[in-house]
Amino acid sequence: MVNLHFISPMGRKPAGLGNEIFGLAKAILGTQVFGGELITPDYSNSMHEYPKTILENFRSRRVNITLKNRINVGDEIFAQLGNRENLWDYKILLKDYAFREGLTDGQNLRIQHSSKMVGGFLAIRDTRETLRKLFEIDLSGLDSKDKSVSLHLRVPDISDSISQRILQRQIEEYYKPALRDLYSSDGAFSNLNLITNANSENSYISDLTKFAKSLGFRCNYDPADSLTHLKLLAKSNFIIPSVSTFSLLGIFLSNAKYFWPSNYTSTNNNWRSIWGHEKLQILGPTYWFRELNESHNYNPLKSRGMIHGFFNPYFFQEWIKYNSDYELSQDLIYYGSTSFGKEVYK
Repeated sequence: MVNLHFISPMGRKPAGLGNEIFGLAKAILGTQVFGGELITPDYSNSMHEYPKTILENFRSRRVNITLKNRINVGDEIFAQLGNRENLWDYKILLKDYAFREGLTDGQNLRIQHSSKMVGGFLAIRDTRETLRKLFEIDLSGLDSKDKSVSLHLRVPDISDSISQRILQRQIEEYYKPALRDLYSSDGAFSNLNLITNANSENSYISDLTKFAKSLGFRCNYDPADSLTHLKLLAKSNFIIPSVSTFSLLGIFLSNAKYFWPSNYTSTNNNWRSIWGHEKLQILGPTYWFRELNESHNYNPLKSRGMIHGFFNPYFFQEWIKYNSDYELSQDLIYYGSTSFGKEVYK
């Protein structure tokens, strides 16, 4: 039997790791369902650092084997088979797809996983441990008293004046208040990792560093590559993300609590979520999870992520100390929803 799994990259050249991870993870799940070998795209022309790690773990080669049974697994797998029972689990969707299409062992399949980012992190939840091993992320020893916060900041090119103004507003209205809330909490946060594409002399970075130190944080600036930055994010106790898939990937691979900026959320019937603009998501998991929360005694303490800027101080202190199980339906990175009712927010 020869089954080959191909990944559709985001564009003509590989994009950043935060975007490309979805195709890679789906192909990994494909090998688990059908068996066979994962064939990565040609990452040799990538400007990013991550391809070497991927290529060392998966063979990237030209395939001379002619396979007549070509299958393209695209976006439609979510529209046709996505429902409350499987919650957009790509592995379950593939098993259902194989059954419906009559696919069996020994057919020598050439499977193209082309749905790219559709399904988000919810679709690839089963790959967390595999991806941690791939990127050599060890989460042991994170329960120490000396807890760390990682702040991810994307600094735009100096020529992009509009993005510069947006970033300045984010620093004043999101990053600084988030740092102030965390340091004044009972969570015993003392170390701050500044994760950014800019150098330490950049005015935004020096301003944030000065502010964090004035609160009492011990600041660590690491001008490392993206994989080192990903490890720092994943091994944090708390994450203050940027609005980027790279930040979300760090949250996905971690067990950390996290904030999300309020002006990058969608609101529906007193519930807030992120990724709120796609019809497939709004009518799928966002709707299912909101309905589940409404009917099962929603407990806001079980939200791993919290939208920053609305909660009252008493709730925030309780939430920071809460370390029990979190509800998938309330986890924002998985299309979950959180309430902003008066018992939680100002």
